Amino acid sequence: MRRLVPSLLFVAALAASALELSLFSDPLNNSYSPLLRLPPEAQPSLALSAAQGEAVYAALMLFNPGPQTAYVRIQADGFPASALTLREAAHIRASFGQLVADVLPILSQDGIVVIPAGENRQLFVDLDTRALPAGTRAGVIRCTDTSSLKSVECQLTVRISSVLALPSRHPLSVLVWDCSLYGTTGELATNILNELTGNYVNTFHVLERASACFNATGDMVEPPDFSALDARLDLLQGKGLLMLRCAAPNLQVPPKGALKITTEAGAKAYSQWTKALVEHLKQRNLSCEDFYLYIYDENLRDDFYAAACAAKAAVPDIRIYADPCSSTKLEEVTRALEARCVDYLQYHAGWFQHLTPELEKTSREQVAIMSTYWCPVHHKRLSPSSFYRRMGAFAFQKNLTGVGFWAALGLAGDTWGTPLDDFRKSASPVAIYPAGDVTVMPSRRWKGFRAGLDDFLFFQALERHFDSPRRTELLSKAYAAAENRLNPAEAARLRLDIMALLEGK
Repeated sequence: MRRLVPSLLFVAALAASALELSLFSDPLNNSYSPLLRLPPEAQPSLALSAAQGEAVYAALMLFNPGPQTAYVRIQADGFPASALTLREAAHIRASFGQLVADVLPILSQDGIVVIPAGENRQLFVDLDTRALPAGTRAGVIRCTDTSSLKSVECQLTVRISSVLALPSRHPLSVLVWDCSLYGTTGELATNILNELTGNYVNTFHVLERASACFNATGDMVEPPDFSALDARLDLLQGKGLLMLRCAAPNLQVPPKGALKITTEAGAKAYSQWTKALVEHLKQRNLSCEDFYLYIYDENLRDDFYAAACAAKAAVPDIRIYADPCSSTKLEEVTRALEARCVDYLQYHAGWFQHLTPELEKTSREQVAIMSTYWCPVHHKRLSPSSFYRRMGAFAFQKNLTGVGFWAALGLAGDTWGTPLDDFRKSASPVAIYPAGDVTVMPSRRWKGFRAGLDDFLFFQALERHFDSPRRTELLSKAYAAAENRLNPAEAARLRLDIMALLEGK
């Protein structure tokens, strides 16, 4: 009998260590411990509603209470593979030791998730409603312990509106700085581009700068070589607006040295360079309507002003981008507007609030696109649900026509396992991670950004469908949901109420 006791204890331990499946209230929350243990649901179920074309996200948490590592097979039934993607929220260690569950790799082909004893793993449910017809669809997500063969399930019901469909092209100018595309070719470049355009991105920052040589008086002695730019244009042409990063310091004087743009010779040289660029683009069937000249980054000082004026003098139809930030003086923006040498203004969001009413009015009247952006290096500390997602609501409330976002970084060593995270002052925010040779992996912050762009379209739909009193009430509540000021149950109830009203029920 004594020999049987350990075996009985082992069986009892297995019985007591069944996987615990819980609903994680905020799927965009990336700051939780891998040791977190939520109360398990007796009968887990998710009931979601969405406009057609809207991205739908949810999160399930699996906790392994047993003494052994669990190998769990995850399966989803009831939804086509083209619509439903299951991802594992992976914790990565950042520079200061934080564990941020930000990376969202797709589950492996065998669907196995490894859960160490006493830890959780989160399943991120990523549903693309563009691949589904209107109506209600039901399915199940099944989690099976490969050792005990015991399963826990979550019922998934998704209701897609029959009267509200979001457009595939966003009305905002959605700009990303395409650092991941810089130097990228082949299938990886195509996959990155598909990830961007599949999430509304329609304006692309192009880093390829063509240097040219001039003499000391500003005459061109060696024309610019646009071959690197051509390779990027081959990839991006037809995908959206181009932000051509063409800074004035490329005006080289052999054997060593450079012309200062603020001098007469520098302005003369930059005018010639601008004409050469426009002529080259014309040969590729691109007009001034297809691009903006991105002369400097976060700079409206004298060198920007001189370069912008020189470019406009050379090609009056050329359009110029500028992004005022914390170091920009109000008088620098005013000067550029008065000279009509800026056409796309993208204010740093933290600086936007300092605009005087007069300057904001002038900006709106004179520029083609009024936009905003965020990119300080500490952003990964911030919750995607309360920060990245808010970009859409901010743009809608401020009546902007664009938003900008640091999307990806493709530098050496920048892999999802050991990322150049944005806790370091020397690195930039990463929102799309390279994973392997050609695979692209989104972050939870990238999903938050997409959700915010969907919010913008949803707000537009509310404006179109309702008269003032009811619309004001619904928009106020919808803003609160987008800004994470409603609890998950309230936000879900609000969405159901709005959908019912839109459908006339």
